[in-house]
Amino acid sequence: MNLFHSARLRLTLWYVLGIFFISVLFSIALYNILASEINRLAALRRVEVQDQLQMEGLFVPLDQLYDVTQDEILFVQDARTRLLINLLIANGCILIFSGGMGYFLAGKTLEPIQEMMNEQNRFISDASHELRTPLTALKSTFEVYLRDKKRNIGEADELIKESVQDVDRLSQLSESLLTLARTHMQKQHVRTRFSLSETVMQAVKQLGPLAKKKHIEIATHVQPVEFTGDPDALMQLCIILIDNAIKYSPSKKTITIQLASRTRSVDLAVIDEGVGIPAEHIPHIFDRFYRVDQARTHSTNGYGLGLSIAKQIVDAHGGNMKVSSVLHEGSTFTVSLPKSLRG
Repeated sequence: MNLFHSARLRLTLWYVLGIFFISVLFSIALYNILASEINRLAALRRVEVQDQLQMEGLFVPLDQLYDVTQDEILFVQDARTRLLINLLIANGCILIFSGGMGYFLAGKTLEPIQEMMNEQNRFISDASHELRTPLTALKSTFEVYLRDKKRNIGEADELIKESVQDVDRLSQLSESLLTLARTHMQKQHVRTRFSLSETVMQAVKQLGPLAKKKHIEIATHVQPVEFTGDPDALMQLCIILIDNAIKYSPSKKTITIQLASRTRSVDLAVIDEGVGIPAEHIPHIFDRFYRVDQARTHSTNGYGLGLSIAKQIVDAHGGNMKVSSVLHEGSTFTVSLPKSLRG
């Protein structure tokens, strides 16, 4: 916070110096122009006085008119003095106003950078926390085993088996973190024309064995749809949503996949008959590392990153994602992607 406050003050100073420098140059030019005009008018006045005196039969040399037009001379000096004072006051007001506006604009300029830095710090903090927990558990398991003087080959095999599972989970977490970081940093996805319906069916086919293992049926109502976007990212989006539905659906349930082309958008819906999501948790389910149920998440090997990645993919394509859910009855994730992409 202090870093950004200091940067904001420095940026404000540069804004003020730039505006004040321009203001001073403008004031100098204005003063010279107006002072010259005042002198010109004063000279014309002296000539008029001389002409008037000559018409009255009096001749006064031009160099002696200063005594005759003393009031005009004092008026000229007073006018130049008042002009200078007014310009100084105006520059002072400009300095104060530019300071306030500069501070405001500096804050607006640095705000996106500050948000990005805060987001990065939160990402690092969350990632460190998520990595620390399984690493600590893995270390503790090895330490307990090494202190056991009666350890045997069977225990060693069991320990290695559990350790391999923990390493797999860590590998999954690190891969998800890298994916999230890449998706967040990638400002513009590759856009090609492809069959979104085929992409959806490929995702269903890829996750078919997982659904079959839980005796879950996947019903598809997919219209032929051609779409312009990033096929790899949208494939990942489909996998995340379908995998999420499988994870939180009990056995012998049905997951329905719908894909339809509208006038201006393409709508993808993944409907499950799973455990559902409590209403108070729905606004937060796209947050990084957010878990609705810690115990349930652990049992499904989840880290709360999938939906966050999915949301970023949808945002990158200019779309939106909505969730409706009834506890113990199921959830519906609806993705709407515009046919005309901007950017």
